[in-house]
Amino acid sequence: MPKRKEYLPSKEQEAQLEELALWHATPAAKREHDNVEDLAKAKGWVADRQYFELTESPEVFHRHMLKIAGGSLNRTPEILDALSQKAIAGNVKAAEVYLEWSRKLITDAKVIERMQPSVNPSEVLNTAIEGAHKLMQVAQAVPSASKAKEMIAGAVEAEYGSA
Repeated sequence: MPKRKEYLPSKEQEAQLEELALWHATPAAKREHDNVEDLAKAKGWVADRQYFELTESPEVFHRHMLKIAGGSLNRTPEILDALSQKAIAGNVKAAEVYLEWSRKLITDAKVIERMQPSVNPSEVLNTAIEGAHKLMQVAQAVPSASKAKEMIAGAVEAEYGSA
């Protein structure tokens, strides 16, 4: 079976994908255009079969969902505050939802992984300390600066031959 070619949208199609995703993500009452055909006319796009297929494509809906999810993140603090206020006032369901959200956030491995530094500072420090100890051992093994120069010259000559 031949490999499928990688789909890379043109700049115009990329703009259409973004506009369509934004149109779908906007509540109907707040949309500037009532339908995707009106959107195409306003943007100067050809509303042909290919355009209408694009309007319902998985790529548009994926972007649409990302825009909705991203937009909801902006309202999360207010939602959590409202939930906590209701929970404090005795609303059991609000307390359950609030505490479940907190539990998932705290225990979600992906969230925890993203919160961890990409480099563990303790590991970096331990590696540096080990390297310093090794260097000190080498320095203590060399009796004098002149002997160190002889050892280096001998190592270079052994590796690369005499100059």
